[in-house]
Amino acid sequence: MKYIILLFLAPTIILGQKNISMQLDEYMNAQADIYNFSGVVLVKSHNKIVLEKAYGLADREWNIPNTLDTKYNLCSITKQFTATSILQLDELGKLNVNDKLYKYLPDFPNSEKVTIHMMLTHTSGITDYTELPQYYDWLYALDISKDSIISILKTKPFDFEPGTSYKYSSSNYYLLAYVVEMVTKQNRSFFLKDHIFNKAGMINTGVDTPDTILLKRAKSYLFSEGKYISAETERVSNTFGTGDIFSTVEDLNKWDNALLGKDILSNGSKFRMYMPVKENYGYGIICIPIENKTCIQHSGSGAGFSNSFLRIPSDSSCVIVLSNNASQSPSISFALATIILGGHVKTPKIHTEIKQNSKNFHNYTGQYEGMFIGFPSKLKIIEKSDKLYVYVNGVEDIEIKAESPTRFYYANGTDKQIEFELDSKGKVINLWRLVYGLKVQLKKRE
Repeated sequence: MKYIILLFLAPTIILGQKNISMQLDEYMNAQADIYNFSGVVLVKSHNKIVLEKAYGLADREWNIPNTLDTKYNLCSITKQFTATSILQLDELGKLNVNDKLYKYLPDFPNSEKVTIHMMLTHTSGITDYTELPQYYDWLYALDISKDSIISILKTKPFDFEPGTSYKYSSSNYYLLAYVVEMVTKQNRSFFLKDHIFNKAGMINTGVDTPDTILLKRAKSYLFSEGKYISAETERVSNTFGTGDIFSTVEDLNKWDNALLGKDILSNGSKFRMYMPVKENYGYGIICIPIENKTCIQHSGSGAGFSNSFLRIPSDSSCVIVLSNNASQSPSISFALATIILGGHVKTPKIHTEIKQNSKNFHNYTGQYEGMFIGFPSKLKIIEKSDKLYVYVNGVEDIEIKAESPTRFYYANGTDKQIEFELDSKGKVINLWRLVYGLKVQLKKRE
């Protein structure tokens, strides 16, 4: 009887996977056609690949298309591999995540208070070196030694007392990578190759260096003033432990498979890695809820690259989005994850502006608040010169254009729309924000 039931269910399962594949393909084709997504995508549902496809160009000057083995700078997804290295050394008894930083850098300020655990979870209070005024001078022009960057960090005040709050700081992972080299007494790239990449079969992954000639490397681009421009190249050595790993979408799928087993990390280490401490951050990962499932995710962006690595371990599912034209990969990965989990996602479409009487715009202005994938979401609508804008603190406000009396779309070319919900008297009671196809309810704050 068991086998008969399975035979009856098999066509349904296959049809379901086919429908999911069609939805994913339709969604990504629209992202490429309408919003010019350039990069590669791999989606796996219940350990079966349901979408694996490349879009756009890896090199616009030579008109070379992206392929499944194109190599991308992972940017901050690198932090996941730094965290894994620390946990492996903990398993080997060569360090302990509760060790004080004092053990490795005794002259670092507050090192007797800061633990490795705090650095892994961004609760150390160590200021972010990427926010220092001189950082961008280094980033694009100079290779700064590790000792020099650490020496500069020693002179900077902490953002808060260690362990009392959370602030994302790449300095934590820079220092953790430094600790890995101190403990192992070898170049970190060799440790990663021997203990992670080779074990996982990731033959197209490694630590990048400024002089590396990398076969099938994607170049990165930005869209500016109606055209693509080459993104200014970072000095990758300055992103030591925080953003210096390259990989492919296929290798990251192997990484997901490796994390499902025990060859890389024990179940106990993975439990610690996935346990959020503050602001949903664990060890090199963020925990986010999508369709009542716990997803393990981290993004990485910089110099035209935008990436997202999202896993759903309970379902043996994952979503990998790597982009070389600053596409909104995290938002796209959330939408793709929602699709494979059976949620509703709106496929992108072309929006057309209509003429709208601005006399009622004051009714739409105000502050709106809600939740998006487990995080507070706030939006402020303002009116300027008979036009509506999304207020963005510190940068240029984003105009929203009407496509109906209550529906508006972002005029900056991103896949975001706003729909106002009115009561019987025409007063706004809710705002619905569509972010790359995901609908989020925000309530107007009185």
